[in-house]
Amino acid sequence: MANAKASQARKSSGPPKGMKTLEGGFAKTWNVDELPELTGTVKNVPKLVKLNAGTKKETDRQCVEVLASDGERYTLWESAALVTLFERLSEEKELPMKIWVAFKGYGTAKKGQNAPKLFDVAIG
Repeated sequence: MANAKASQARKSSGPPKGMKTLEGGFAKTWNVDELPELTGTVKNVPKLVKLNAGTKKETDRQCVEVLASDGERYTLWESAALVTLFERLSEEKELPMKIWVAFKGYGTAKKGQNAPKLFDVAIG
């Protein structure tokens, strides 16, 4: 049971009175199981992040922060199904951009890999 408790995220009551949260850090990652549709605004070009630095699995991935219509901030990570969206977001002249991303389920996994997540995407 100790592991289950340790894996639960701590809930923050927010910054102390008189302090202001700095923008630019990573927001929580969008979880398709908790929120299958994400609607919001992307204001900045994608950030390039190095994952698993110094290991054989080292890779670069892009992410953007989405300010959802409910006021929450989410990090949306690039995937094969979202390449076209990230290409559009890389064009600074189109920002800020309203987006809608809906999780449609999983595709067929290749041998030794996880099944890809499938999405419908719209911009406005």
